[in-house]
Amino acid sequence: DFYEMQTKQEQGTMASTCWDTNNSDKQREDDEDIILAHSYRLSLSKPRQSSFRVVAVIFYELHSASTSTSTAEHHQQHERNNEQPTTRKRLHVVGSNDEPCYIGGSICAERAALVQLRFIPNLKRITKIVISTDATLPLHPGMLCREFLSSHTAIDPQTLQILMVGSICNSCLLDITSTQSHEKKEHNEIISYCCSKQETHQWDIVRNRLCDIYPHPSIYNRITAAEASKLGKQYKKQDFQKKTTTSTRTILLSNSDNGIVKRSLSDQELELVQLATNEAIENNNRDTLHPIQYAAAILFQDGTTYKACQRKALEYGCSLDAVTQLGAYIEQKRKDNVNPAILVQADQFGVLHPPFATARAYLSEYGFGDCKVLIMVQQAFVQSNSESELEIVETTIKELSPNVPDMGALYN
Repeated sequence: DFYEMQTKQEQGTMASTCWDTNNSDKQREDDEDIILAHSYRLSLSKPRQSSFRVVAVIFYELHSASTSTSTAEHHQQHERNNEQPTTRKRLHVVGSNDEPCYIGGSICAERAALVQLRFIPNLKRITKIVISTDATLPLHPGMLCREFLSSHTAIDPQTLQILMVGSICNSCLLDITSTQSHEKKEHNEIISYCCSKQETHQWDIVRNRLCDIYPHPSIYNRITAAEASKLGKQYKKQDFQKKTTTSTRTILLSNSDNGIVKRSLSDQELELVQLATNEAIENNNRDTLHPIQYAAAILFQDGTTYKACQRKALEYGCSLDAVTQLGAYIEQKRKDNVNPAILVQADQFGVLHPPFATARAYLSEYGFGDCKVLIMVQQAFVQSNSESELEIVETTIKELSPNVPDMGALYN
């Protein structure tokens, strides 16, 4: 089973709801939040394409200043919807996945929930996310969800708790993976207490931080398009003034067994960086839609290279990603048992970016996790005294895409 296999890879972080008895309030809160998430899911019919329900409950706090009318009404609605004593005192929004006939246009539960927060004018911070699915074991958010979460300014990736819960009780074996009921009272009777003993069910859960499941977002993350353009121009100007061209830059090997070490860019890597940057410059013809143009270049084990550029669309979600456009070459090379060796994605300013969500998902799920990737990070990442410099870091698709299913093992 696909979902079983994914979570078997996560056994190191798996835990049941056997909580620390010294933190009974926290245990009670988590139990009630899990019941709430399961209740929302059980009230839904299954989406028409995957027949697999996902619900995300996002808890948030407001600034202590005056509450707007719309926010007060929003809060009152959740007061009417919730009967649990703890969740009733806390604000939340809920989202579910849904899918059109073309699965690429689907929306995930986390994003569906997050967009509702656009209507909350005095949002302070997101405190917790609880995810319930039709899987027997807990599932991590998908790459698009992770990317969207990482871009939200009310989220601290270092501290936000994401709680993922399974749908089978380890004690009484109650299975609610496919249960559907529109009666709220009936939900709570099913999932509030374990039938083998009068206590909450012992669901499998996984906890993780956002920074651990979506490492290294783009350096343009959480800033506006204008600010990204300004930052890119500053980098280009700074690099030119210092006469520190990419050919003289070093790569930081942050995953080295000896800690952080440096080495020079190889000729092949330099060529790849220049190839991607030039491709972005030459195809930057829709800057009125968005000022940043991305392009990608890839080196294969046989020494051949290919390039592709992002194709912007008026509706942003219909744009074609630069890295995924290299997929045709990757698949053709696979037939000859030749794998990708190094991947670079750059913009017209020469800034190197990690692959975005769709590319991370494609490359990781289709068995290209060992492909090396060159990205740029703030020097603060390597504990430098300067915060304005950018450093090149070598990583891999596997490191950029933790906790994903091994699709190759499933289908090959």
